[in-house]
Amino acid sequence: MLAAFAAIQFALISGFWYRMIGLEKIDWSRFSGFLIAPQADDVTKYLLGYVASSINGLVFGLAYAYLIRPLIPLPSTRFGNFIAGQVIGVGMSVVALLWWTPANFPEFHPGFFSHALGVKIIIGTFVWHSALFLQLTSFLDALGTRPWTVRRTAD
Repeated sequence: MLAAFAAIQFALISGFWYRMIGLEKIDWSRFSGFLIAPQADDVTKYLLGYVASSINGLVFGLAYAYLIRPLIPLPSTRFGNFIAGQVIGVGMSVVALLWWTPANFPEFHPGFFSHALGVKIIIGTFVWHSALFLQLTSFLDALGTRPWTVRRTAD
């Protein structure tokens, strides 16, 4: 839980730093708050979105660590865990750009693969998920080697 909490906190704040590398700011807390309470004031949207994003980060982090990672056929090494996390991060970015953003924010007219939001948002989405899984796998590594083994789904 500590790894998941630290990872989501880092990822949420990192979205504000993207301007330093020429990308657009991505404030997932406000986006989530907009979905929860679209008529609320800005501070309420941010706080609601932050709490929801933090809880989701914990749940998804635990799901990754205990349900998804054991299914990925890579060794339980620092490099194997890093690659596994980045593969899932890319997958989540693709899902976010193809489905999550267009479905949740039709009023922004994001278009196919959210292209109408601009290339900086697309790249930023990949960077955000990469940062999330970099932190998650780093903290999981710090807790010690995990005996990940591929689970068999059928005999």
